[in-house]
Amino acid sequence: MSAETRAQVTAALQLAGDAGGADPRADVQAALLASMQRLIKGVTEFPAIASRGRYEGCFAAYVHVQGRPRWGPVRRDIAAAKADRRTLLESKRADRLDAALAALHAAAQGL
Repeated sequence: MSAETRAQVTAALQLAGDAGGADPRADVQAALLASMQRLIKGVTEFPAIASRGRYEGCFAAYVHVQGRPRWGPVRRDIAAAKADRRTLLESKRADRLDAALAALHAAAQGL
């Protein structure tokens, strides 16, 4: 997210909060804004599925095939998800994406 876009989103959230007093969604909005600021192309963060409400980081790589996302396994750190993204892109170019996805998911489950 660019600095200009980040500033606009922050200003809009502050304006919305000032308009009607305390907003019960403020915590969710702050978490979403923080997540949006960590965006990396091809990697998505899933804070809602962190184990038992404690944030440990949940990331997954993806590539699009004919307008449809193909997801790698959920990882606990962003570096592993970025490595998965590189693997998915290389496999997509080599027309071996299905096999690469199966291997990544099997390895993540320890099979």
